[in-house]
Amino acid sequence: MDQKSLVRIVEMDNLIRNGKYPNCKFLQKHLCVSERTVLRDIDLFKKLFNAPIRYSKSKNGYYYSDLSFVLNDIKLTEGDLLSLLVGQNVLNFYKNTPFYDDLQRSFQKITVLLPDYIQISENNFFDISVDMYDSMMLNKKNIKVFKAILQSLDEKKRLKIEYKDILEDEKVYSVAISPGKVKFYNGEWYLSALNHITGKKVQFNIKRIGTIRKLKETAMDFDVNDDDDQLSMTQEKMIVIAEFSKTISAVIADKFAENAHKVKRLSNGKLEVEFVQTDIHSLYQWLLSFGSHVEIIQPVMLRNRIRKDLIKMLSMY
Repeated sequence: MDQKSLVRIVEMDNLIRNGKYPNCKFLQKHLCVSERTVLRDIDLFKKLFNAPIRYSKSKNGYYYSDLSFVLNDIKLTEGDLLSLLVGQNVLNFYKNTPFYDDLQRSFQKITVLLPDYIQISENNFFDISVDMYDSMMLNKKNIKVFKAILQSLDEKKRLKIEYKDILEDEKVYSVAISPGKVKFYNGEWYLSALNHITGKKVQFNIKRIGTIRKLKETAMDFDVNDDDDQLSMTQEKMIVIAEFSKTISAVIADKFAENAHKVKRLSNGKLEVEFVQTDIHSLYQWLLSFGSHVEIIQPVMLRNRIRKDLIKMLSMY
C-alpha cells in the first residue's frame, strides 16, 4: 500500500466516524480517484485495520457497525515503536527486491498509527543517495537510547544526556532536557527537546547521544510545532551546487533522474547537480563520503568546512 492510500483511509475514517455516511460516488469526487480505487481502499481498510465498515441502504453510505472503533485508538506497544524506528533505516536495504512491497506495507500500517511525539518526514533526500551514510545500522546502544526516549515521552519526564556535537569538534557535553518529539528526517532520527541550560529548543541527532538517564522531574511543556524547527522544511533552504567526477557521473545521473534537481553534463565529462538542502549535518556527511569524486561549488561555507577537515585528515597520514 502506498502513502496516498493511507491518507485516503484516514480521511475515510474521519468521514465515517463523524456520521457523514459517504458512499462510493461521494468518495470518488471527494478523494479525486476512481471507483475501483475507492473500493480497493475500503477493502484494505477492512483487512489491515479490521475496520467494521458496513453499507447502509437507508442512508446510502458507509458506517461503522461498532461505534467504539476509532483508528487512532489502536495502540502501539513499545516493541512496535522500536521496530518502527529500526525498520525505517533497514527498509531501504530491500528496495528493488521481491520483499520490499510486503515490508513497506507492514511499515506503513504502523506509521499511520504513530503517537503525536513521533514524526516521519516524507521528504527524505537520502533515499536517492549512493553513499553508506543512510545505511548505517542502528546498534544496541542506539536502540537503548530510543527506548529511554520513548519511555520519557510517554511518561512526560525529563532526561539527562551526554551529547557529541559534530559542529564543535566532537565536543561532548552533558545537559538536562525536556523531550518533545522524535523525528525521522533525511535518513536520520532526531530528538526535538528543550535545553534547560539555554532555555532554547534544540535538535539532537539520536545516534550522537551517548549516555542517557530518565529523571524524576516532569518535563516542561514547549511548542513542538515545526514553526521554528531546525529540521523543518519551512526553514531557509540552502542551494547546493556540486560537480561529480566522470567516474561516477552515470550513477549519480541515474539517482537524480526522477527527482526535481537540475542536472547538467559538463564538457569535461563531469556532472553538475544543483539541489536544495536544509539538513546541514546530513549534507556534510553525504558530500564528504564521495571523497575526491565530488567538488562543492557552493555554498562557500560548506566548501570551506570540507577543506578544513581534509587538511586535518592529511596531517594524520
